[in-house]
Amino acid sequence: MKKSKTRTMNYPVRDSYLDMVRRFPLRPIRSDAESDAAAVILDKWFGRPDMDAGQEDYVQTLALLVADYEQKHRPYTLAETTVADRLRFTMTEAGLTQTQLAGIAGIDRSLMSMILSAKRELSKASVRRLAAHFHMEPGYFL
Repeated sequence: MKKSKTRTMNYPVRDSYLDMVRRFPLRPIRSDAESDAAAVILDKWFGRPDMDAGQEDYVQTLALLVADYEQKHRPYTLAETTVADRLRFTMTEAGLTQTQLAGIAGIDRSLMSMILSAKRELSKASVRRLAAHFHMEPGYFL
């Protein structure tokens, strides 16, 4: 019988990542209660500019686990909301003002106001900037 070789990842794991895993282990989410508990953590950490690489890895992984659970157990389609709704939600969740959101999108506040009131659409460049800043798929802003 032939022995198989196991490959391991050879990159350092940050203490901050391990600290977060100890508080809330990364594993498949199996209930609404677990999803809600994970959402509390994501609300606290998602989009914070002061995270180190370990914390970013943890938050991104936890977000994927929550998204997987939500997709299976709480189906939601983007068609149910408008771009303006999604922008307002993102702005609120990140604790941003309309002016700050406009700056991230690379537009002025008055144009962002028109977009939030569904009178104008985001440009492709603004969509790319927002998606990159919030670590999201560009389609969320279309």
